[in-house]
Parts: sequence; C-alpha cells; structure tokens
Amino acid sequence: MKNSETGASKNITWYLIVIAALGLTAFHLYTAGISMFGAWLQRDIHLVFILVLAFLIFPLRKSGRQDHLTVIDAVFILAAIASGLYILIFYQDIVMRAGAYTNTDIFFGIILIIALLEAARRATGWVMVLIAGVFLLYAFLGP
Repeated sequence: MKNSETGASKNITWYLIVIAALGLTAFHLYTAGISMFGAWLQRDIHLVFILVLAFLIFPLRKSGRQDHLTVIDAVFILAAIASGLYILIFYQDIVMRAGAYTNTDIFFGIILIIALLEAARRATGWVMVLIAGVFLLYAFLGP
C-alpha cells in the first residue's frame, strides 16, 4: 500500500504504531470517562503502551533502515508486554507481599527497568539514562 502524497509504502511497523496509538487513546478515553482502574493498573497499562510505541517509533540506531521491525525491537516489545502482563495478573499478590518480593518479581522488575532505560535512550539519548542510573544507584546504595 503506497501513500499517494509521499510515495512511501506503509509497512507492518506503521500499522502496529497506529494500532498501539489508537489502543492507548481508547484506553485513556475509557478510563477518563467511563471507568477508572486502580492507580497501579492504570500506570502499568499506560507504561506498556508507551514502551511498545517507543520501540516501534525509535529505531535501535539512527542510521540504517527504519521501516522494519528488528529482532532486538521485537525482544524489547515482548519483554515490556510480558512485564506488564505479570504486574497486571499478579497485582494483588505483589501488593500483599510488599517488601517480601519473590525472585520472579525481581526478574520482571529488572526486565522492565532495562526496557524503560532503553526506551529513554532511544527517545532522548544517553543523558536521561545516566540521570536515571544515578537515581537507581542512590536508591540501592544511598543512606
């Protein structure tokens, strides 16, 4: 399918971006006007949509073909979705054992942090990742 104005062909990535953006829009309109989710669930779903969009819109490298989904992009998208689904499914359990996290909780938390840092690097560059890294180090090593 070609865009008649620009002559650019629309590929599967373009359709995935449109679907994710429309899904995010529908989610926010639904939660703003019809039924609100709990804060954790709302943030989780929002974050997963944003991460998926970030990995679809911003390529791994600035140079090279940007019109197709790479394996690395797909891995990050699946990691973000898996982490989001884990929080969505086990939300009550995570809340009830606050402070006594399981290895699975920690695993998906680390995966989500890595995905979030990579999305930030792609969207804004290394400065945001370094700032977030300083705060993460402070959280674990600070007073």
